[in-house]
Amino acid sequence: MLKLEIERDSVHAGDDYSSHAVLISVHEDMSVEELLVKASNECVLPKISGGKATWFAYLDTEPKQYLGVIAQQWESPKVIFSGTVSSALRMPLAKLIFRYWCQSDPDQVFNALVNSKELPRRFS
Repeated sequence: MLKLEIERDSVHAGDDYSSHAVLISVHEDMSVEELLVKASNECVLPKISGGKATWFAYLDTEPKQYLGVIAQQWESPKVIFSGTVSSALRMPLAKLIFRYWCQSDPDQVFNALVNSKELPRRFS
């Protein structure tokens, strides 16, 4: 089992009243998709009115390791880094960050991250 700290962005001013950080244990042989589902359930990603919130997940390493995109309107995450948790994590205690990318088209966010391109505008 590995320890993983999870943090997420705030979605509005009142949402940053307290820390969103949580610490979870994950199995090394868990897939990255399973990790994203578990992490987004443990560090609850808020739903927004309109139903189109876009998040992307990365490991806070240098360089960042992008793992996938989660969209409120999708059934499951789209994985950027396919493999297991042990192949993604380079240290026994890591930090996973969920960045809120507002209502940007999640497919455009995914394509930008996969192709190392500039992300679409966050506020459009």
